[in-house]
Amino acid sequence: MTTLDAMKLIRRWWWVLVVCPLIAGSAAYLISKTMTPLYRAQLLVEVRNTASTSGSSNPYSEELARQQQAKTLSIEIKSRPVLDETISELGLPLTARALRGKLAVAPLRDTQLIAIKVNDASPARAADLANKLGEVFINQYSVQQVSATSAARDVLQAQIAKTQQSIDDATGQLQDLQTRSDANTPAVQTQIQELQVQVRQFQDQLNSQLVTLQQMDINASQTGSQLRVVEQAIPPVHYVSPRVKLNTLLGIAMGLVIAIGLVILAGYLDDTVKNSEDVRRLTTATALGGIPTLHSKGGLEPLQFPRSPATEAYRGVRTNLQFASLGHSVRSVVVTSPRPGDGKTTTAGNLAVVLAQGGQRVILVDADLRKPRVHKLFDGLSNRTGLTNVLLADARADLDSLLQRTAVPDLRILTTGPLPPNPSDVLNSPRMREVVEQLSELADVVLIDCPPTAVSDPRITASLVDGVLLVTTGGRTRTKELVRAVQDIERSGTPMLGVIVNRTDLEGESYYYYYQSYYNTEIEPPPSGGSPSKTRFGGRRLPSLISRNSAEAQQQVD
Repeated sequence: MTTLDAMKLIRRWWWVLVVCPLIAGSAAYLISKTMTPLYRAQLLVEVRNTASTSGSSNPYSEELARQQQAKTLSIEIKSRPVLDETISELGLPLTARALRGKLAVAPLRDTQLIAIKVNDASPARAADLANKLGEVFINQYSVQQVSATSAARDVLQAQIAKTQQSIDDATGQLQDLQTRSDANTPAVQTQIQELQVQVRQFQDQLNSQLVTLQQMDINASQTGSQLRVVEQAIPPVHYVSPRVKLNTLLGIAMGLVIAIGLVILAGYLDDTVKNSEDVRRLTTATALGGIPTLHSKGGLEPLQFPRSPATEAYRGVRTNLQFASLGHSVRSVVVTSPRPGDGKTTTAGNLAVVLAQGGQRVILVDADLRKPRVHKLFDGLSNRTGLTNVLLADARADLDSLLQRTAVPDLRILTTGPLPPNPSDVLNSPRMREVVEQLSELADVVLIDCPPTAVSDPRITASLVDGVLLVTTGGRTRTKELVRAVQDIERSGTPMLGVIVNRTDLEGESYYYYYQSYYNTEIEPPPSGGSPSKTRFGGRRLPSLISRNSAEAQQQVD
C-alpha cells in the first residue's frame, strides 16, 4: 500500500479512527468508575542478619545468605499457617486463598527490609490485615526458632552426658590399673597410657560440646530480636485501583489500534471502483474522468458553481468524450449505470449543460420509465407529457412541441411522460428507433438517460444509439458490477464511449485537475440577475477552444 492509498483510506474512514478510540476510552472510563476502589496499606519488617555468626568471612557469601533469607521469609509470610491465624484473630469471613490474593510481599532491594502490602476495599481493614500479618508471622517465627533450638539443645546435652560418662569410665579404669601391685609392669603401663589418651580425647570432645552449647544459648537469646516491625501500617487516604486516567488512556490507545486494524482490513477487503485508474485496470473501456462531490443542492453544478472542481471535471469529460468519438459520428448517447444511486441522471444533466454551454444543440431525453428524475433537475419542467406519448402515438407526433426549454440556451428536455406498466416493451417498439432518429435531426447531441444495466432497458435502447456512457460511483460500485456492466454493453454491439466515476477523489485522477483548480479562476461567472450564459475562458468561447485543443491533440497523436 502506497502513502497515497493510505491517505485515501484515512480520509475515507476517518470517522472510524475517531469513533473507536472514543468508544473504547469511554468504556474504559465508565468501567473504571464503576469498579470498587482498592486501598493499599504497607508494613515494613526488618530482618537482622545472623549469617556472620557462622564464622564465614566472605562478604559475597554473607550477602547471598541475606538475600536468600529475605526471599525465604517473604514466602513464609504468605504460608497457610500465618494466613489462617491472621484470619482467625481478626474474625474475617475470608479464606487463606482469598487473603493471599490481597497480599504482595517482597524484600526491598539493597536493604534488610521486607514490605508487606495488603489491598482491600476498606482502608482500615487493609491496615489491620498488614499489622496483624506482621505480628502473627514474627510470633510464629520466634516460636519455630525457639522450638528448633530447644530440640537441638536437648540432643547436644544428651551427647555431653554421654561424653562425660565415657570420661568417668575411662578415669575409673585408669585408677584401678594405677593401684594394682603389678602397675609397674610393661603390660600394665601400656594400658595406662592408652586410657590416658582416651581420657584426653573425651575431655577435648566434651569441651567442644560445651562451647557449642554455650553458642546455642547465645543464639537462642537473640532469636526473638531477628525480626522487628520498623513501620506500622496506617489506613491509606488514596486508593491505588482502579487507575481511571491510565485505564482511559489505555482504552483510547487500544481503540486506536483496533481502528487502524479495521481501516487496514476495510482497505484490503474493499473491492469497489474508486477512480479512473481502476476503470483502466479492470476493463478495456475508456476512462473519461472522475467527478468529485458536487456542491450544488439541485445537482446542476455548472449553473450554480461554474468555477468548482466538479464543473471543471464535467468540462474535462466533455473534452475527453470528443476525443473518444474521433473517427465516427456520435449524435445519440445512452447514459446508464451498473446500479441505482450511481448518479447517472445527475451526470446526464450536468453533461448536457456543459455541452450546451460549449455551443452544441443538446436534447436530454429521460428514458427511465421506471424512476424518472430528469424533470426534477431543472426548474419549471412538467412530466405530464413526454416520450411515452410519442411512442404510443399512432401517427408521427410533433416532437418539437414536446421538447421543453430550460434556462440554458440550446438545451431542451424530453421527459418520460406517463409511466407505462411494461417499460421494456415500450422501449423495444419500432417507434423508438424513429424517435431517436428524429431527435438526432433536431440536435447535435442527444443524451438518453436510461435505467441501470440490471434491467434490459439500457441494452434495448443502446442498440438504437451511437454510443453508451457508463456512470459509476467511487467507493460504492463494486468491481464485479463494473466488469459485468461493461460486458453487457459490449454484447449489445453499441460502441462503449467510456466510463465516468462519480464522487471520486481528485488525487486519484490525473494531475490535470490540479491545473484546472488553478486556472479556473479565469472563468467568468454567469451574469447576475439573469440566466447563465455560455461560459467563456480567457475571452474565448469554449467551442473554439475545444476545437483548437482537439486539433492540437490529434496532431500530437499523429
